[in-house]
Amino acid sequence: MDKYGDHQRPNAGYMRSRVCPSGQSDSMLLTSSGHVRICPAQTYKVADQGFTFVADGTTQKKGPTFTGEVWYDSVLNKQEEGITMVTATFTPCARTHWHHHEDGQVLEVKAGSGWVCDKGGIPQKLAVGDIVWCPAGTTHWHGADKGSILVHLAISRGKTTWFEPVTEEEYGVRLEGCLKQ
Repeated sequence: MDKYGDHQRPNAGYMRSRVCPSGQSDSMLLTSSGHVRICPAQTYKVADQGFTFVADGTTQKKGPTFTGEVWYDSVLNKQEEGITMVTATFTPCARTHWHHHEDGQVLEVKAGSGWVCDKGGIPQKLAVGDIVWCPAGTTHWHGADKGSILVHLAISRGKTTWFEPVTEEEYGVRLEGCLKQ
């Protein structure tokens, strides 16, 4: 345990626990590049510090905008101000459908590996630490590699417009054998 009461974990950042207002424990894995919080859906404030922590819980996304299994954790949802920030976890071969963002999107890869591709382009490999800027109105997709999950932080401004699924051919022959849906 360090001087702040955090439990040290070799090669994996460190764990910190605190109690949510409901009395339930909130565990947080902190890494050098970010964190993953596990806590019941609620908002709570750190005593007299002016910070508000929002834990919306994890939502599985399927259907009209994804191929495969994708899990979303809302980090910041200020749609009325035109800003959304989510941590998305893609299972192997899972990916978004083609889409674009009115005012662009930033992706920061937190774990695993994957791909990003703009319409008509060649898929570009994503690795931990990569930061990608998707310009306003650029139609693109992103998702996990066939042998890995992909966890990324996505920060978007403006409306997202969704299009058709990414085909297996578009996903790339180098990913042959991926989930077909």
